Amino acid sequence: MEDAIEDIFAKYKIIIGDGMLTILGTPCILLPLNSHILLHKILRKKYGLAASSYLYFAGKFQGKLLLNAFVKNYRSKKTLQTLKSALAISEVCGLGRLRLVSLYEKEGRAVIENPSCPYCKQYVKLFGKSRRTVHEWMQGFCAGLMEEYFGKPMAANSKTTISEGNAACIIETSSSVEDSPYVLPEESQHYDAVLKSATRIYRREGSAQTIATKRVLAHQQMSYSNGRLAIWNIPGMAVPCASIAVMSKLFNELGTEMGNALYHIGRMQAVGAVNIQVNHFGVKADSKLLQDMVAQAEFMGAGKMDVEKFEPATSNVIVTGKNCVYSLVYENMYGKQEYPCDNLIRGLITGACQGVLGKKVVGFETKSPATGQSKTEIIVNRSHDFSTALVKAQLPVKVASDAFFSKHMTIKAFMAP
Repeated sequence: MEDAIEDIFAKYKIIIGDGMLTILGTPCILLPLNSHILLHKILRKKYGLAASSYLYFAGKFQGKLLLNAFVKNYRSKKTLQTLKSALAISEVCGLGRLRLVSLYEKEGRAVIENPSCPYCKQYVKLFGKSRRTVHEWMQGFCAGLMEEYFGKPMAANSKTTISEGNAACIIETSSSVEDSPYVLPEESQHYDAVLKSATRIYRREGSAQTIATKRVLAHQQMSYSNGRLAIWNIPGMAVPCASIAVMSKLFNELGTEMGNALYHIGRMQAVGAVNIQVNHFGVKADSKLLQDMVAQAEFMGAGKMDVEKFEPATSNVIVTGKNCVYSLVYENMYGKQEYPCDNLIRGLITGACQGVLGKKVVGFETKSPATGQSKTEIIVNRSHDFSTALVKAQLPVKVASDAFFSKHMTIKAFMAP
């Protein structure tokens, strides 16, 4: 895919504005590829096979959801040509350049090749070759696509992967679901929730963009090339909010590891971004930089955020936002929540404040669409009332050292796969 960014946006109806990122009308979250890799690695270490199974399961929903969106947007039937065209969605999402090698209609089997898988290439750069597949999400994505195409349950297995030292990732899908190495949860509850979420309209065409978003697009700082999506040459991966919601729902039943991992990944991602601005480009660490940082949440699809209060002397910051789509999607899928659940945006805002203030702070989401409020509010300071239930429910727990995150999320994030 070497088209101009404007042509790609038009072809796949990619719209960024009013705090949201949608692809073919599907609300998505865009994160650096390193953030996805670290999140998956932390979850695998904690939960083993259950983590691999849930990552596969969430990827499957991305495949199903985006193929449905493709058919709906272009009013097409699920033909072979539609399937080949829809495979290009993987490139738009930064998953690589998937190619249908063979299709056996009668057997319900297909072979898909990904010779430029950014995830696996970046994993090798960060951690070296793996002894097994580390991209369960991609396997699930292929299974979901083919399941929607054939209209029956499908499973996907990796035959070769770049992360194991091969030239390409080759994934075979078949109707022999009993051969899958993953133990999957009951699908109907989550799929019904995903379809419900997909039918909801979250924003209008032509929504206003923040200055930060306009700057990124005007200076062509967002690019697609050879299956790779990047902003400022940092490889990224766009995932439907509904897939992240399914994943969070499943992992929350096992414990708090995913919520804490998302918080710390967001926090250290923002700390690193502020440090680069200050140390490499000489930008002053002040309220203007903080506003620029929180405004960047928009082209990630994480909401339209504004700094309401900035008191550096007391380390007290209040950030509010609208259209924080993850919270909207989660509430729409699983109902009103007792406590806020957008750990990623809470971590990103906390990290931006930590980087600008130059001291450790803690952030808590005090208002959220997931709990019934019309907007998001995040309060960041050093002296919360830690006795309240709202704060206790969001107290961050360490999942890895800050040094570990810094090593794998800042400098190496600029190393293109």
